[in-house]
Amino acid sequence: MINVLYLRQASGSVGGADTVILNTIEAMKGSDINIIPVYLKKYNEDVSAISCRVSEIGAASFYDVAGRLPVDPLQLLQIGRIIRRHKVRIIHCHEYKSDILGYLIGHLFPTVKLISTVHGWIETRKRSRYYIKLDRVVLRRFDAVIVVSSDILRVCQDSGIDRLHLLRNCVDTSKWSASEDEMPGDRPATPFSVGFVGRISMEKGPLDFVYTASRVLQEYPDTEFYVAGTGQELHKMKTCAIEAGVIGRFHFLGYLNEQQLNKLYQQLDVVLLTSYTEGIPLTILEACAMGVVVVATEVGGVGEVIEHGVNGLLTRAGDVQALASAIISLRQDNALFKRLKDNGRNIVQQHFSSQSYAVKLQDVYEGIL
Repeated sequence: MINVLYLRQASGSVGGADTVILNTIEAMKGSDINIIPVYLKKYNEDVSAISCRVSEIGAASFYDVAGRLPVDPLQLLQIGRIIRRHKVRIIHCHEYKSDILGYLIGHLFPTVKLISTVHGWIETRKRSRYYIKLDRVVLRRFDAVIVVSSDILRVCQDSGIDRLHLLRNCVDTSKWSASEDEMPGDRPATPFSVGFVGRISMEKGPLDFVYTASRVLQEYPDTEFYVAGTGQELHKMKTCAIEAGVIGRFHFLGYLNEQQLNKLYQQLDVVLLTSYTEGIPLTILEACAMGVVVVATEVGGVGEVIEHGVNGLLTRAGDVQALASAIISLRQDNALFKRLKDNGRNIVQQHFSSQSYAVKLQDVYEGIL
């Protein structure tokens, strides 16, 4: 059995990287890989959303390690105890703060191998820029670096990072799959529904979602908008909807578990992704697999999943009018709607199913040992 410690900085919600971790834990069950998730958090920070999901999956261990400093010696000591207790052979990091901490831990445990998955770099504050620069330096010392999109691969290569492995995000199509009777060719008679699914943070463009909704409602005032997720920009998003006079057509659902999210996808016609930066977002993979048409900004690895006019519609980031026009076109053109829906489902089943992901990841682990 190979014990792998997954190191991740808590983000206050279950984001895309967290879902990748959860999917990987589940995919590795029954294999020779035992994943031990360790979440770094601030004192009094609630990580119950992720710990409950880990428990539901049936993982044997979960740790949350509190600290006050960006690089806290007490966290290093606690993680060291976990490494010794479980005889950890690999530390797998999942964002820049855990990369930096993992790099330091690697000096204390030189026989333990270091891997990072680069989901993308997000500059939320000025100091984030310095963390990202430092991250790109320490990643050069890692034994392997996994990237989730070709776009991130190019950035890593330009930063002098090698030992790269491209493993695009995938979804379990046995979970995220609508049956044939749940996928009618024509749009349903119920009001047209558009969804925002994910962490409500600045880089996801939540206010652009509201502005887009406002323009769509001018043309089709019966359209319904659903927001699934939590995050720092939630209050701003609600305030924006109130100020735009569209709050009556919005449904803020908060955090949804897998079962609840599955039900939401079944009632959505479109998932609207308004992001300014992405890796390969799980939201668009889940939506396509469920037969929901994707309208998205062409950022990061989105274009590696969605081909404009083939299995979804793409626009430039920040182009609210183009996003609104794309949604309106789907309401007006049923043939286009059906074609994108069918092609989206087929693309995910053929190229982004999780069946082979666990095998590829295990090969990476075994290759560095």
